[in-house]
Amino acid sequence: MSVTKLPSGRWRAQVYDPLTKANVSVSTLIGGPGTYRTKREAKAAREQARVHLGAARRDVTVAQFRERWMNDPLFARPRASTMVTNAARTEGFVARYGELPLAQSTTGSWPSGWPAVGTRTRRRRHVRCGTTR
Repeated sequence: MSVTKLPSGRWRAQVYDPLTKANVSVSTLIGGPGTYRTKREAKAAREQARVHLGAARRDVTVAQFRERWMNDPLFARPRASTMVTNAARTEGFVARYGELPLAQSTTGSWPSGWPAVGTRTRRRRHVRCGTTR
């Protein structure tokens, strides 16, 4: 998590710095305290730090982000099988669009050939134990 509650009851905010390839405290980027009294304050500081890092984030490609998403402990899922499934589900997308800047996704200019999330392009038949359902 990029905003975490500490044992002291205070909140810590971190952001990923693509230049150092590590999570860094927002206080190292924007100054100010290292911890925050409320979760809302920590989130606000995190957003300020993200704006500060915005220029560097524009250079991250889809493939680079997927690599981080699959390997960074910040994104780790509790079950290894989930990570294997996520890798398999994103492999084709990254093979096709891996060189595109990730920032392009926020402009609404993603390639139109990729189906939207949650839509089916066709119905598939499932084969299990030699029977079709």
